[in-house]
Amino acid sequence: MTGSSHLQSPSREDISQMMDSIYLPEWRVVSQTFIINDIKQFAIDMKSFAAENSLDDVTAWSDMILTSCAEFDILQITDALAAFPTLMQDISGRTEEL
Repeated sequence: MTGSSHLQSPSREDISQMMDSIYLPEWRVVSQTFIINDIKQFAIDMKSFAAENSLDDVTAWSDMILTSCAEFDILQITDALAAFPTLMQDISGRTEEL
């Protein structure tokens, strides 16, 4: 048995639940504290999660946050963080369609 053959990819419903239970609370914290290093780490975590689950929209969102943090573009960071709940709804909507 190979290392990955026993691992099962999470369903879209599982992905949505993980985003609700793990990433939404993290988003709330980084949005409220607005510490750039924490926001950057959140984007890195989201990008990794997105890559593992083939979520291109989340990858693009994460890249936008990371670029904005590198450029210290506070307005873009604020706008991108504000868009996170909509991004989650889009993923949940896709889950319901499957």
